[in-house]
Amino acid sequence: MKRVALLILSTLATAVTMLTSCTPDTGKSHDDNSQAGSEAQQASRQEVTTPGTPKADTLTGVAIGGAHSSIELQDAHGGEHEFSYPDIDPSKVDTWVEGDTMVVTYIHNSDPEVGDSVLSLRQSNRAKADEY
Repeated sequence: MKRVALLILSTLATAVTMLTSCTPDTGKSHDDNSQAGSEAQQASRQEVTTPGTPKADTLTGVAIGGAHSSIELQDAHGGEHEFSYPDIDPSKVDTWVEGDTMVVTYIHNSDPEVGDSVLSLRQSNRAKADEY
């Protein structure tokens, strides 16, 4: 009986050691993960200590397309810009149709997968906004 208990105990100890020493990132040693964690901590500290907030930009352009919660604008230089605003407060979005001149206020995001954060989407002509 003692031998069975000792065998079970040693098997459990081996399993625990193997489970805690393995890392989910294949090809990385424990030291690589520690260094990556340290770099992430430093980056988050830099974000916290960075003074100020991002500056909001505005773009005025003619609506040339879009769908539910998105718009594509053409600026005065012919450049096309696409914005999505699925989570914005509806009171900050004016109704629009193609051909309307719109003003988008947004915060630029350098990650193209995420896109810019739209703060508001307004008609440049307030009288036209009231028509809708």
